[in-house]
Amino acid sequence: MLFPMLSIVVPTFNERNNIPILADKLKSILESHRCDYEIIFVDDNSPDHTWELAREMSLADEHIRIIRRVGRKGLSSAVIEGFLASKGDYLAVIDADLQHDPEQIPQMVNELDKGDCDLVIASRYIDNGSVGDWNKLRILISEIATSMSQLVMKYRSTDPMSGFFILKRDVIDRNIEKLSGKGFKILLDIMSVDDTLQIKEIPYTFSTRLHGESKLGNDVIVQYMEFLLERTFGKYVGIQYIKYMIVGSLGALLHFSLLSFFYKTLEHTYSKSLMAAILIAILFNYSFNNLWTFRSHRLKNLSLVTGYFKYNLLCVVGALANYSVSMYLLGYVDWVLASFIGAFVGANWNYLTNSIYTWKTKHE
Repeated sequence: MLFPMLSIVVPTFNERNNIPILADKLKSILESHRCDYEIIFVDDNSPDHTWELAREMSLADEHIRIIRRVGRKGLSSAVIEGFLASKGDYLAVIDADLQHDPEQIPQMVNELDKGDCDLVIASRYIDNGSVGDWNKLRILISEIATSMSQLVMKYRSTDPMSGFFILKRDVIDRNIEKLSGKGFKILLDIMSVDDTLQIKEIPYTFSTRLHGESKLGNDVIVQYMEFLLERTFGKYVGIQYIKYMIVGSLGALLHFSLLSFFYKTLEHTYSKSLMAAILIAILFNYSFNNLWTFRSHRLKNLSLVTGYFKYNLLCVVGALANYSVSMYLLGYVDWVLASFIGAFVGANWNYLTNSIYTWKTKHE
């Protein structure tokens, strides 16, 4: 049977030892099924020069292409660039580490050929599928992430976190401008912006990585949480603003907890307890905003110190705005509402001014 042209996008980072093996497997499988295909490696300027080897492979095989990205990182955005550069009628995504079984691709293409679906997902969580030798913690993290994905999509997929799937080109053509391109879960990104997809799932067993190290780490988890926040609230406010307010809320909780601890438990004077709680909460807010909220504009070395003083100065003005608004409103509304509105005004001042002057970024 002659398949429509298939473009296989393979995002890579430090996968030099894996890509020749994957390419050979794909070539053998697809040519045995008389499939017209291209393999597009999209590499984020790997330190191990994955891109260099992929380029050499492309010179020897017309089916192989390479996109080397400099100054841009992230699996989802890499896959999107691969889609945009592709020529195929069907677009596939597969990891380079050989944890996805290329033998499943012909079956996935056959499902698309039947004409009753737009997207075929290789799932670890349906009958005859498996996560392989994952430990209990990784299984738990995956299950939680899968459950949370329902917040941003209408489908009941068993494995929306899968990195192994095939879809029709028109799915991307009509949704490309809606995709966030952030994080590592491009499939969920696609499913969260298009609620008209017809989906099928086939089972596969997640294999052990052949060479190199897993990319799963704290950054992946953080980026996934940011993606969920952006998809849930991003139509109303920017993700940077949301993160700033989350840090501020945690800082307020820390402030009151420390105040209670110093004043009630350690029995220091209220003024000393309050001052200690304020100083620690400010340091907490500044540090976590620098690490997370403004990560792309993170301050380092001397700028970290000078930024701290700017942050404090601007927050003093925010505190005065908070106080002034609250006191003014106290004559008109309940004290709780007055305090909340005052805190909201102060927090927005702090966000706006610190994003511009401390971290020197355009506010969202």
